[in-house]
Amino acid sequence: MRQSNPQIYVLLLFSPTLELSIKQLRELGENKPLTAIETFNFTEDKSIIEGQWYIDAAEVNQTFADTFKDKTGIETSYAIGNAYDSLMLAYEACESYDGAGKPSAEYIKDYLSSLNNYKGKVGNISVDEKGIFQSQAIVKIIKDGKSVKES
Repeated sequence: MRQSNPQIYVLLLFSPTLELSIKQLRELGENKPLTAIETFNFTEDKSIIEGQWYIDAAEVNQTFADTFKDKTGIETSYAIGNAYDSLMLAYEACESYDGAGKPSAEYIKDYLSSLNNYKGKVGNISVDEKGIFQSQAIVKIIKDGKSVKES
């Protein structure tokens, strides 16, 4: 890795491999910035990534978070908004079917494939021409051992 002289290391690893790799990099004297996609959320010891930026899934809006807590007594946690939106999209696809019997898998696929600016709990959701769901991502930084949304 050093031979290519990277400006930053993108770590696509999960715990505990993530922590072990970071410790090994630091032990080798490698002090370049680190980043990840979501996985910094799952490390227990965030002190090893203090000050590092990463990309995370969008958070739910405050109204949803408050309603969720009122009904369950639990704070919203990582990816709860994505899970809720996924369930609601499947529900709405089925409810939109006006034919006889149950909607086919093909009908549901077509419904979801045409999704454009669905107002989800994590923001607008669309499906691109390749069938990949597009939703907002956010930048976070590790500050004082916590993941903080950068404004």
